[in-house]
Amino acid sequence: MDLLGELSSNSRAKAVMVTVAVLELAFIFPQPVYGAAPQTIPGAVDVSIFRSPTSGPAVATGALTDDHGNATSGTVAALAWPDEILSSTFKVGDRIPTPTVGWTSAKGDGTFTLRIDPRRLPAGYLSSSGHVNLNVFAWNGGRFADWSMSSQLASPSTYFQSLSVNRSDVPTLRLALKAQIAPSVGTIVSRPDVAGCGYYTLISTSLAWDDAGESLPFYSSTTSWFSLGSSHSVTLGVATSFNGTYGSWSASGSYTVSSGVLRTWDSSSDDRYYQVQTQYGKYSVSCYGYRVLPIKDTGQSATVIKGWQNWCRQPWIVSEPANFTFQRSGSSGYHYSLGGGVLTGSWIGLNLSYDTDYGSDNATSYHFVSPSKLCGNNDYPTYAGRITDNAYA
Repeated sequence: MDLLGELSSNSRAKAVMVTVAVLELAFIFPQPVYGAAPQTIPGAVDVSIFRSPTSGPAVATGALTDDHGNATSGTVAALAWPDEILSSTFKVGDRIPTPTVGWTSAKGDGTFTLRIDPRRLPAGYLSSSGHVNLNVFAWNGGRFADWSMSSQLASPSTYFQSLSVNRSDVPTLRLALKAQIAPSVGTIVSRPDVAGCGYYTLISTSLAWDDAGESLPFYSSTTSWFSLGSSHSVTLGVATSFNGTYGSWSASGSYTVSSGVLRTWDSSSDDRYYQVQTQYGKYSVSCYGYRVLPIKDTGQSATVIKGWQNWCRQPWIVSEPANFTFQRSGSSGYHYSLGGGVLTGSWIGLNLSYDTDYGSDNATSYHFVSPSKLCGNNDYPTYAGRITDNAYA
């Protein structure tokens, strides 16, 4: 069966849609043209992936739309990115291998289920926490979209033994296929059939502070502190650009890395951000554009004094007694999340997202000498993403 026949056959496979969150696509690469294939294929995609359907764990479900929001068919593929240990070994000028690890077809209504084959992951692409970072490409003819995401595989051996497992925690992507014209630079002609197209090359690095946590005591007699474990995973924003210049960047998903260092900040009555430092890399993608991606935690930490904030509104207000300590350390409930929590603005003109769950190794604590009240911004303090102290709520 030829490539076109295989693609058509696979498009009839049943898909399982599980909706968890909707991610809106924010950036589009210039259109690639693969000269030898019966349909356009991005140059970064290894065409050998199309020899057979992908069997393995589902990492994303979703839908493809056109410029007007209408459902459209298409092809979706996943490329793996090195974990933080391997990524940190690359030097400026090095090419970054991005093996294609899965593909699927979107049906006429645009829906798809994307699976990856863990056996296609080389050493250094599955992190110690079981995460794999992926670039998801979607295309149909002259239209293209991409998004960055992470997926946690419980353990490599689990999925080698049961490659057809259906997971219930996969994200849902809504990818809008766009015509490949960059308004800032005009029409871009891209030829992935020319040798060298589709390669990622590290061209520079920069250090960024991340607002990893916060605490907001009201009384001077109330103290608070924060701790972050060395193996705790955090999800940091990814950005893309047509030309790589300052101010031309758009958010395009996120990658997961480990915090790297055990940190515990001392108690204080100040309202504070707790910051950690991440090394980011800027990569050129030949024939496509540019990417900014997190590489690793550097180990440096800081504290920034901030103004008190009040999120108190019913019903998310609880009273706390005197001589009492409250600690938000449960993994259930909302994540701690800041849309601009990664301070890359001075480098690329855009701050990126920071997101992590709470846990025994990622906790915010308040100690009350006098009675007071705690408020959550989106739930009771036990489950809220952000927490403030307000004695008069």
